[in-house]
Amino acid sequence: MLFLGLVGFLVFLVGFYIGPYKGQIRQTAKLKEQLQPLHDQMVEYEGMILRAPDPVGAIARINEETLRLEQMAPATMDIPRLIQQLASKSEELEIEVAFIRPRDDFENVKGAAPQGVYRIYVEVQLQTDYQSLGRYIEELGGLTLLCTIEDMTLETNKDIPAGLIQANLIVSSYVLTAGRSS
Repeated sequence: MLFLGLVGFLVFLVGFYIGPYKGQIRQTAKLKEQLQPLHDQMVEYEGMILRAPDPVGAIARINEETLRLEQMAPATMDIPRLIQQLASKSEELEIEVAFIRPRDDFENVKGAAPQGVYRIYVEVQLQTDYQSLGRYIEELGGLTLLCTIEDMTLETNKDIPAGLIQANLIVSSYVLTAGRSS
């Protein structure tokens, strides 16, 4: 009997507590139901914002890449640096260099360079074996200055020791004429 009285009292308390708030509970449930599509839409918009490109960050990355490429392109005063880098690579690989000299008579076969940029040409004549020449050409890609092999001729004759070839390379690099302090 005591147990039934206790259960009855608890039901009374719950009813007494919930009774006045029944309308509010129903209204809260109705508002949650109405707000759920808005919540889902906001979550979708948040995802779209997170996926959207960051134009400020993209501009910063482009500026960093431009600066890096400008530093790779030699200024007019950097021509000796290009020649020195070509010579040091041949020295590292123990390749005999006949000469390295700037060329201003070589035509630009690739077309016009962008405004503010022109190409310089350097001729390199080497005497080496095929494997060392291949390593030398591969190492040119690792120079701090951006350069391109424009022309290459390979020769052998009686003046060149057996097993060696004479390689003539025309190497070009880009020179910035504007917007750069040398």
